[in-house]
Amino acid sequence: VSGTQVIDVIEQGAGEHPATPAISTLEKRIEELGHRLVIERAVAEGAKRAIKALDHGMPLVQAQSILQESNEKLDLLKYSLEERVKELPDGHPRKSIATEEMFFDSVETKPIALT
Repeated sequence: VSGTQVIDVIEQGAGEHPATPAISTLEKRIEELGHRLVIERAVAEGAKRAIKALDHGMPLVQAQSILQESNEKLDLLKYSLEERVKELPDGHPRKSIATEEMFFDSVETKPIALT
């Protein structure tokens, strides 16, 4: 998933679709965003571990770059998921599940300290 694809998702949610999308389509989109969020969390966690394991030098810079990019994608995915969840009717079962996914954050988005 590239950053531009994530931005496209956000822009599509900003008004290019009809005001009342089909719930099944919306649910499918929310599920897809939740899945991408899980993947990006794993990428960020892997980059974080790589940074801890590497010494200074080019590989460290690359790992830091991957972590930063992944954290940016996580922020965009969380925002997009939040916007799609707002479109669900109150009391919809997927709404509470998606809310948990948005706020469950096993990867810190803060820079890590190198020792």
